[in-house]
Amino acid sequence: MTRGVQSVDGSSSSFSQSSKQETEDDQMIATVLSEEYAQLDGAVARRLSHLQSVP
Repeated sequence: MTRGVQSVDGSSSSFSQSSKQETEDDQMIATVLSEEYAQLDGAVARRLSHLQSVP
């Protein structure tokens, strides 16, 4: 984890906001990817269920 240090010009607050935004972005990306993977898993399962048995 990275922590900002309070400076005279207050730049640490912008650093903190930037870090928070990156965390929110990462969470959104993880959510979207998990939904996409769930759809792909469903498509693969449908294909596998229609395969013929090996004699």
